[in-house]
Amino acid sequence: MEMFERARELAAEMRPAMIDFAQRGIRCPSLPGEERAFAQLVLKELQTLGYVATCVDDWGNVMGMVRGNAEGSHNHVQCPSGSRGHRRSLGMGRL
Repeated sequence: MEMFERARELAAEMRPAMIDFAQRGIRCPSLPGEERAFAQLVLKELQTLGYVATCVDDWGNVMGMVRGNAEGSHNHVQCPSGSRGHRRSLGMGRL
């Protein structure tokens, strides 16, 4: 199956979940300087989707890492000191 066709199928399957997430994001208060609730919403979604590493830094930036399928790469995620989230520092090793 052509990659473009497969991407379309996956997007169609995920459409309800994507719409739900977008609606929750729109309803979430996120005025400048008050984005913590939105960052937590995104963090929880990344964890639900199975990201192997997630965190929120002191400025509210949400970071996540997914496991690829290429062999031989060595990965490490370092969330800044004081980060709130799943883990502070994650040595992912060979993925």
